[in-house]
Amino acid sequence: METTYRFNTKEIDLDFLESVRAMFADQEIEITIRSLSLIGGLASDRKKALTDMIRDSRYIAPKIDSAIDIRTIIDQTHE
Repeated sequence: METTYRFNTKEIDLDFLESVRAMFADQEIEITIRSLSLIGGLASDRKKALTDMIRDSRYIAPKIDSAIDIRTIIDQTHE
């Protein structure tokens, strides 16, 4: 059985712990705790970085030396 709780740390009390103990009576359990505010911040930072990269690539196209045989590189990649 698996369950997910989402709440503020101020809401953790002995009643909550007792309900977890009752729900998973005599079982070994694993508790994982993560900050949702940190997760949201990282996701928005990644999204902004990706959006910036896409925007910039429209104006600053990569320059490829004419001596490079692109067809060979593509063929080698597919092998």
